[in-house]
Amino acid sequence: MKETPKYNWGSWLWIAVSFGLTLLLYMLFWGNPLKNNPWIHLHDTYFDFPALIGFVLLFLAVTFIIYFIRSIFLGFSGKAGNLVTIISGFILILILMGAISKLDAFTKEWTLYPPLSGPGEFPQPEDNYAAVLLIRFFIAMFGIILLMLAYAAYRTGLSIRTAQKQKSS
Repeated sequence: MKETPKYNWGSWLWIAVSFGLTLLLYMLFWGNPLKNNPWIHLHDTYFDFPALIGFVLLFLAVTFIIYFIRSIFLGFSGKAGNLVTIISGFILILILMGAISKLDAFTKEWTLYPPLSGPGEFPQPEDNYAAVLLIRFFIAMFGIILLMLAYAAYRTGLSIRTAQKQKSS
């Protein structure tokens, strides 16, 4: 009699928990994801972005954190969980790099031209402190995620090497 392999529903359960927690957090901060675009208000600057992008970014962050904590408790022994952790962390890093480069455009020097009615002295624009603050926050998050990702990759490699040694023995 042939034995059918058992399907591991645990990974799908954790994805569902990540999705539910993301939906809860999104609705807590920005309301209905189907109707409202999320925005961040910093001083005199509003950053408005499409709801799908905000939801996906929050989902990736929540999934990365949940799977990283799950992998720590399981000793990085599950290949599927480790793969989800590494892929979601890598995508988060790529998104943060793109956000940093887009926000950097708000901090570049720019010129105010004088009005046509009167040449002469005109005020220079002030720095956009909201953009600088967001860039610093994203760089800090980039570093934290990169360290967590490096640790996850290192522990995954150790787990795979240990499993191969035990299999060959």
